[in-house]
Amino acid sequence: HYRGNAAVLGYEVFNEPTDFAQPGFNRQLQCAYAGRRRAPSSCAGEHVQALPTGLIGAIQAADRTHVVLFEPMVTTFAGQPETVGITEPLRFPGLALAFHVYGIPPPGMLGCPGTVCLPSEQATVDALIADRARTRTRQPGGPAIIMDEFGGGPNVPDIAQVADLARRASLSWSYWSALQLHDPTGAPDETLLDQRTRRPWLAKAQVLGAPYPFATAGTPGTHTFDSLTATFRFTYAVDRRVHAPSEIVVSPSDYPRGYTVAVQGAVVVSARNAPVLKLIPLPAAASVTVAVAPVGANPHSSRLLSPDRRPHRPLEAR
Repeated sequence: HYRGNAAVLGYEVFNEPTDFAQPGFNRQLQCAYAGRRRAPSSCAGEHVQALPTGLIGAIQAADRTHVVLFEPMVTTFAGQPETVGITEPLRFPGLALAFHVYGIPPPGMLGCPGTVCLPSEQATVDALIADRARTRTRQPGGPAIIMDEFGGGPNVPDIAQVADLARRASLSWSYWSALQLHDPTGAPDETLLDQRTRRPWLAKAQVLGAPYPFATAGTPGTHTFDSLTATFRFTYAVDRRVHAPSEIVVSPSDYPRGYTVAVQGAVVVSARNAPVLKLIPLPAAASVTVAVAPVGANPHSSRLLSPDRRPHRPLEAR
């Protein structure tokens, strides 16, 4: 039904798979994902009615153009080990490891005010990134990775810090949720959009709407966003085999009066204040460093540094 639909990112097989009563649930989950033919060790002795090539195999037989997202057992965000694709390979291409980040407050505290949940959130992100590196699939370097659920409440500082964790780790993410839509597990204050007007809540939109690299003509490095100064920085290594420009999505909510750009190693080829900033590397450049700041700011004075950490004079500003 969705094959060829460009608006669909992919298919997530299970949302927050869990069975606390089954000590071998991770093996059962692997068996269900991959099937008895491709996960014989995980399926051995487990009472799982698995398809021969698993749920992933069945999906990819119908649609090979979209990503299939698989989640580990939900307790991984609370520090439980992840084994899917690690103890036995997931022998498929086109996979993405999906996970959720919800902070665990200290004992005796309810919710995640301020930064109290940051240690547990950081631990979850670090653990899943490490798990992805150990996950074996039919993909060079392993599966893609996405933090496909976080937020789920009114605490804007906590939402902002989790988004920043993802940004610093160069993780793709999606927020939970856009609208409540009669979800029995949800609450009215979890949404990004106002239920009545369908317009974004401004405070959440401001912390989530930061610029981000959409397409990189090379290998992405770090990217950061200073919400106090609305300054975005991004570095990447140039790949000469890629001829398309690098693209950075720039949110109007961060730059209502427009933005200015400082860049080293590339030239700007998009229009002034375009919603997508496009860069083409200079002929001799091995890397590109770019900064975006509000109109009126001077990105030349923002300590934009080259990869060797020496101050430089940006080659172009718009």
